[in-house]
Amino acid sequence: MKITLIDADSLCYIGKEGDDEQEVLDKVDNAISNIIVQSGATHYMVCIEPFGNNVFRGKIVSQYKANRKDKPKPPFYKIVKQYIIDQWLAYGLNGYETDDVIVSLWRKITDEYPFDECVLAVMDKDYKQYPITMFDTYYRRFGEATAITESEARYNLFFQMISGDSGDNIKGIKSKGKKTAEMTLAFTNNIFIATCRLYREVYGSRWQKEFIKNYTQVRLLDNLRVDLRLNEVQKEEDEQ
Repeated sequence: MKITLIDADSLCYIGKEGDDEQEVLDKVDNAISNIIVQSGATHYMVCIEPFGNNVFRGKIVSQYKANRKDKPKPPFYKIVKQYIIDQWLAYGLNGYETDDVIVSLWRKITDEYPFDECVLAVMDKDYKQYPITMFDTYYRRFGEATAITESEARYNLFFQMISGDSGDNIKGIKSKGKKTAEMTLAFTNNIFIATCRLYREVYGSRWQKEFIKNYTQVRLLDNLRVDLRLNEVQKEEDEQ
């Protein structure tokens, strides 16, 4: 059996002013259906961030995603989200992001259930800090499947710890960017130690505080208490 876990947050942005509501919802249905079919799923689960979600990272680090707070939502945002929750039985946990929920589901499935394969249908690069199989849902890369190795996942995590993430307003190490991250991680046998040394060089005695602050923002959680609510894909002969 092949399980596909679908991050549906981006689908809430389908539709613009002047669009027909039913046509927008049809696009949502088509998008999710295409993911299920193209990923070859026998079972699937749709996940989405709950309404009014107060993510724990923002409570710990006030700057986290602060660059997004004043950006207006598209006209069908609430309608689409509620539709996905009602019609696709989308699952989410208050206080946590969809990324955390999906990675925790992946971990639960991997550790506790004898399924053949678990695929994450996502577009966010943050997922690549775990050794997942990623079915890319970004429209320009739709359907590309990438298997992340353990070493690649570890590299991706500490790369972000150095370079930060402008999309989430995570600063990383002050005045250090992708080139520094590449150079630091390319010439070491222990990327954790190399990253810590760089933090210490830049921040001195408060390096641990800065390290923990960034780690809290960057690292996805894989240990949440999640409910596995798989939906079985109906075969054509079952529908006739």
